[in-house]
Amino acid sequence: MSLEPSPDPQRWDPGSPGGTSGPRWDEPSALRVWRLIGVLFAGSLLVLGYLRVAPLPVAPEEMVEFPLGPLHWHANVSLVIHGTFTDLPEPGPGEPFVGVPTIHTHGDNRIHIEGVVDSRGEITLGRFFDVVGIALGPDYLCFNSTGKGCPDGIRGPVRVSINGRPPPGPRNHLVRDGDEILVRVG
Repeated sequence: MSLEPSPDPQRWDPGSPGGTSGPRWDEPSALRVWRLIGVLFAGSLLVLGYLRVAPLPVAPEEMVEFPLGPLHWHANVSLVIHGTFTDLPEPGPGEPFVGVPTIHTHGDNRIHIEGVVDSRGEITLGRFFDVVGIALGPDYLCFNSTGKGCPDGIRGPVRVSINGRPPPGPRNHLVRDGDEILVRVG
């Protein structure tokens, strides 16, 4: 863009009429600059749209197709029982994990989903609690559950939030990579 006064008085003069006279811009040069800016802006929008730089919304659970994988996903779990953080079960001596190969924990307060997942039911929050031996109901939580009730369980209202929001059915929630799961009892 040239800010030199134009020798041609017929070219656009931003300082007239009725204003102070200023330098005349060379209209073709200014027009080219604005066209270039427009093309660069439009191109940037196209590239950003193509690369999807903005975070993609998570597909609704009913749109997830199976089999999935091979996967290597992690979700963080915080268990708070009567105001105290409690760890997930730890593997026994010589055991690599608690659970099953596709959904388990290493005692690190994370859900690990690994391998090929054939069905939705394999990676739900309810399935995770079942395979690690935690019975979870609307008003109790019980460690070392064998599926025969929970006579010495921890009583109190159970509230679950996933990524800061209560899910419609916590046991049916499809665990995903990066989920932040909070379970409060009492």
